[in-house]
Amino acid sequence: MKKKYGFSSAVFLLAACVLFVIFLAFPEETSSSARKGISVCLETLIPSLFPFFVLSSLTVSLGLSKWIGKLFSRFMSPLFRSSGKTASPFVLGLLSGFPVGASTAVGLYKRGEISRGDCARALSFSNNPSVGFIVSVAGAGILRDIRLGWILYLSVTVASVLSGMVTCRVFHGDNRFLAKEEAVSEETSLLKKFLSAVRDGGTGVLNVSAFVIFFSVLCGVLGSVISLPYPLSAFISGFFEIATGASSVDTSLLSLYENTIIMSAILAWSGLSVHSQVLFCVADTDVSPFPYLFSKLVTTLLSALFTAILLLF
Repeated sequence: MKKKYGFSSAVFLLAACVLFVIFLAFPEETSSSARKGISVCLETLIPSLFPFFVLSSLTVSLGLSKWIGKLFSRFMSPLFRSSGKTASPFVLGLLSGFPVGASTAVGLYKRGEISRGDCARALSFSNNPSVGFIVSVAGAGILRDIRLGWILYLSVTVASVLSGMVTCRVFHGDNRFLAKEEAVSEETSLLKKFLSAVRDGGTGVLNVSAFVIFFSVLCGVLGSVISLPYPLSAFISGFFEIATGASSVDTSLLSLYENTIIMSAILAWSGLSVHSQVLFCVADTDVSPFPYLFSKLVTTLLSALFTAILLLF
């Protein structure tokens, strides 16, 4: 027990104490950053994510993943060496953004429809920013050019697919399923499935909001305590929280070419806030998060490279 919890617990305890003191020392910045995080959740995150959380839960419970799996099975195996059913989190992740793809993959695993290895592989290619956030917020809103938004979306998507292909070959995983008694096998009514999907969607979006608010406070307060030059300040903010990092991109300080590459790296990495949401999804399972974290590193590098190349044309 000492070997497992001793050093890591001491580090986290020290970090918690330091943050506690900093939050007390900067109460205005703490409350202001919390309000900004809550505003982001109420105005953007909850309206855009909640319907997709409900729909993703319904697709799993109603068996739509089986239909999508049959449709895309011929592609999932050669591309990602995974079951055709992992096409469901892949497609939902592309359309809806994180963490819908990740929660769908974990839901399939808990139902016993995909193996532990398939779930770990699916996490590596199904958890990216939504097309709406990249094109509308990052491209049209911050960079003021919707064409750059589509370049960013193309770069992040292609980088994610290629990263998933690499990750699925580096981390083979295993094909064990949950024990039979752990998989949900009983027949339930359509009404019960719908009510369960709404309940799970509400719980999921609240969990996501909690992470976003906390990391928004962390970025806001640390930004007040530590003054860093641009673009390092944007990278640090993006390392913790994607929305804060994206909004930190300042088009007046560097060229549009350089800022778009910076934005691409921030979007592809997605921030510790998003990674915490994925870790929360797999916390009560035996699915390893390391393939996912490895894939995000590779995706970040590839996305910045692809953006730099596409901008030349």
